[in-house]
Amino acid sequence: MSFQLPVARGPFSDQRRFDLFIALVRFTYPKVPRQLRQLPKTIYLWDMRRRMAKTGSFAA
Repeated sequence: MSFQLPVARGPFSDQRRFDLFIALVRFTYPKVPRQLRQLPKTIYLWDMRRRMAKTGSFAA
C-alpha cells in the first residue's frame, strides 16, 4: 500500500485560489500610488523613532 498526497480538484482548490490572488496582486500593485504602498513602512519607522526618542532604546 503506497501513500499518496491528496490532490485538490475543482475550480476553488487552494493552488488555483493562490494563483488567482497572485495574478490579481501583480495587476493591481503597480496601480497603487507609491506613498500608499510605503505607508506601513513609514508608520513603523515613525513609531520606532518616537519610542527611541522617548526611552532612549528600542524597548517599548
